[in-house]
Amino acid sequence: MRRQANACDVVVADGVGDVKPVSRLTASYRLAVRNNRLGLVVQDLKADTFIAPTVRPDLDGPGFSEGRRRVPLGDRLMISVLAPTLGVFLTVDGEEDSWVEPAETMPEFDGLINGSRDKLLVDALAGRHERRHHEPGTVGVVYGAEHLHAVVRELRARFGYVVRDAEYVTVFALGSSLVD
Repeated sequence: MRRQANACDVVVADGVGDVKPVSRLTASYRLAVRNNRLGLVVQDLKADTFIAPTVRPDLDGPGFSEGRRRVPLGDRLMISVLAPTLGVFLTVDGEEDSWVEPAETMPEFDGLINGSRDKLLVDALAGRHERRHHEPGTVGVVYGAEHLHAVVRELRARFGYVVRDAEYVTVFALGSSLVD
């Protein structure tokens, strides 16, 4: 995937950065990758390692912390405990259908992880379109597949874009709700 991204004129990549609460949340991923039965792949596509010019329209540390404060305290505590616990469970004896989608039970958390990040991504792509739509070019988007629903919906509505081709590379998948 790095080769394809570096062949683009610009890469738009996710990554909140080194933020302690985010590190706790992603602990489940880092632990679960040790269970070979899950078929997980370690994502080593850090935004600052691409050769192509890279834009990171993701939450920064203060933005994540601000959004996190809007998540009810009970949900924050539950997520802080459950994320590493899920990782340990998946490492030892996990099955793919063990994942619970937080959107249904924690809408504020989902708004932080998905909604606010989707808006930043869509705004970055729309801004690029508005500035450079008259020039040919290729934009590589290195984000989780769930975020691309918002991208497709918004770029179609704003500019009439249609999907002609897409390549999804599964980096992390637990349960069918996370990957199309």
